[in-house]
Amino acid sequence: MQTKSKMKNTGKADGSKRYASGKYPEYHAEYQHRIKRSAILSDSAKTLWNPDSNALTGVGNARASLAELVGNDEGVYVRDGHFEKARIPSIKSELEKIHNAFKIWQKRQLESGQSFELPKQWPSDLLTKRLRAEAIIDVYTREKSVLESRIVELQERAKKDHEKGILPFGPIGELGKKGNAIISVDGQRLTFDAKGRPVISETSSPYDGLSLYHYQQMAKAWVDEHHLKKNHHQEVAVILREFEKSKSKKLSGEPKWALEIAKRYLEYSDKGYHELKFTIGKIYKWRQKYDWSTKDQWPEWPKGINKVE
Repeated sequence: MQTKSKMKNTGKADGSKRYASGKYPEYHAEYQHRIKRSAILSDSAKTLWNPDSNALTGVGNARASLAELVGNDEGVYVRDGHFEKARIPSIKSELEKIHNAFKIWQKRQLESGQSFELPKQWPSDLLTKRLRAEAIIDVYTREKSVLESRIVELQERAKKDHEKGILPFGPIGELGKKGNAIISVDGQRLTFDAKGRPVISETSSPYDGLSLYHYQQMAKAWVDEHHLKKNHHQEVAVILREFEKSKSKKLSGEPKWALEIAKRYLEYSDKGYHELKFTIGKIYKWRQKYDWSTKDQWPEWPKGINKVE
């Protein structure tokens, strides 16, 4: 069997099939076979996405899988301390060799007198090899496209999750550490200025550029002003979560959890427990009074203190 050359067909950018259905059965068979075996594209892999397949569970895994496909500028990646040829550059090299073999075959056909002009038809053995290589490249390209989209998705998700963790209870001065090093305060990342002083580096925070020293002074004054006590913000979060649950269950009266938590809050209230009467209506007011996570209740930037650039 001989078929016209498709040397100029480099495939589609997203890795979808380059040939119409029914044309070149060998190509379609190899393409489907590779899809079924793919840790990224197969149906079995998709069922793990939530659950994601191992290659898609995090940015690190997705980047590692992407590196195996495309490599660096030289088309290689590091595996177990050694350089390995990435899959796409490797199979493209194989396809290039197949095309070179076809050119040699064309020349021989001409020189041997078996053809008057350079033949444009591919011999069956080289065609099968070419179609197989093209199918593999297309599946790898499709995996690459999925991984690149997944990385963007995971980065956006991480950004949103991080922003949710910025000042969740207002500026209370809670430090985040990695080992002995302070890396954040109230969920806001810290960097260091030229003198080595920690500074808030969080563009979505109203305190971006404020030194940790001045921030802690501001936070302490605000906490003292509101008579907040250690871990109180965490307890507030607990009761608010329980409150949301009570609404979804349409409870009425004085749920047991409200009474139990109320006992733990006597020291935070101006009134005694028996006067509080933790009904659902009271919880609404209690929530409004003790939910300090809204920006309009946060302290303003300290007067006379400049932003560290």
